[in-house]
Amino acid sequence: MPPANAKALIQQWCQGQQASGSRILGLCAPPGSGKSWLSSQIPGVASLSIDDLYWPQPLLQAQQRGLPGSHDLPLLGQILDDFRRDGQAEAPCFDKSLAGGAGDRRGQRQLQ
Repeated sequence: MPPANAKALIQQWCQGQQASGSRILGLCAPPGSGKSWLSSQIPGVASLSIDDLYWPQPLLQAQQRGLPGSHDLPLLGQILDDFRRDGQAEAPCFDKSLAGGAGDRRGQRQLQ
């Protein structure tokens, strides 16, 4: 469930975005708290979920999804660098239904 003041937060962020150009905003909150919903409500932004940066199988299986070390942080750095430099980047898509429910990467998507 999104926070009651989500609309005000979105409007405040959008005003700052217009005033100073491009920004990268990270949202950190517990699973199911509305991070994806909130990012979907901000017009004109590219959204990347940390879930999409889980390591591919079998590396993920060794790390156990969700625990420290289960995300490809060097890839995150590359995606952010590409996005800052070019205004676009390619990012993996993670599908939690693959590998018997353990999840795996499935394809790529373009962030713009």
